[in-house]
Amino acid sequence: MKYTYYLLLLALLISACEDEDMLSPDPGLPEEEEEVVNVVDSFELNLVELPVINESGNFSVLDFTTQIPGFIWGTTYRREAEKNVLFSYNISDETFQYFTPPGDLGILSPRWTVAGPDGKLYLYSTGFIYSEVAVFEIESETWSSITIPEGVNRVIADLNKKDVWIAHGAGVSRYRNGELLTYDDTNSGLQKVTSGANTSFFGGPMAVDSDGVVWYANQGRLFQFRDEAWTEHPNSPFTDITRISQISPAESGGVFVKVSFGALTQVKFNEVVNTYTNEELTVPSRPAFDIIERGSDESIIYSHTNGFSYYSLSADTLIIIDNTNSELPQGQLNLYMERDANGVIWFGGHNVFGTLPDEW
Repeated sequence: MKYTYYLLLLALLISACEDEDMLSPDPGLPEEEEEVVNVVDSFELNLVELPVINESGNFSVLDFTTQIPGFIWGTTYRREAEKNVLFSYNISDETFQYFTPPGDLGILSPRWTVAGPDGKLYLYSTGFIYSEVAVFEIESETWSSITIPEGVNRVIADLNKKDVWIAHGAGVSRYRNGELLTYDDTNSGLQKVTSGANTSFFGGPMAVDSDGVVWYANQGRLFQFRDEAWTEHPNSPFTDITRISQISPAESGGVFVKVSFGALTQVKFNEVVNTYTNEELTVPSRPAFDIIERGSDESIIYSHTNGFSYYSLSADTLIIIDNTNSELPQGQLNLYMERDANGVIWFGGHNVFGTLPDEW
């Protein structure tokens, strides 16, 4: 059924927005039991034709950002350079350009891309051996770098306050106006955690919510930065067994906190807003890479290893999109996604790059 997905999605949106009594069946008719469907027959994606830059024909979108108007910037592996390179995709004329980081930056093969508040891109790789963040000035096409106290774990940007935040092995640093200020357990409310024989800052997941609060997870403990101070969330720790694997801003406020092999929770400053108990959201084979909320009905779209999932909170129904019902290629795609300023959701992964339909 070509339009099965759109009909099902429309039904889900109606159930979330209308009053339940208005949708009840006519009392004069027999009540039918509704069939729960979690896989659609077909689903059309808006795919970008990828260039051939390697002998194998592979073009893997490792990471990308939609925050530079008119362009998608990201990283991909280029065999002739024998390293990851920066690419730009011009949305209007559908062309690609490539920029290779110089060898003296201290970061030979950047993996992640963040758009800063200053018209620059911040690129990095994670791990204790990487203590540099590469900086690319888009207008002049020049490179520089920032030295971090210890190995980089995550970089995010607060575009409103014009800050770049960097989580690393020695704590969390704020980069503003060319200066780096580091917060740790000696000058803030941040705390080290013990994992095995080591006690350190292992955290990586970070996000900035719609109120400008910065969130940071160190293993299972959740911290927030507001009013120029770090404090631990009153419901922390969220797990004593694994770790918090993902933090994503929620359109309705606060952030989504995903525990590895465990619960998905929406939290705000001092409360838990929602705890999602649907077992399909915690399947180990579909770990959430990115999470986007539809603020209109609080449904969730998240990307994972081999596709996307759409979850309706009101109907407690999950729709799975993968290579069996769409144009997504087979294999481990490791899909990431981000919404641009126009509300379009872009996604990228192994041999695939494009946008989700406007209905999403």
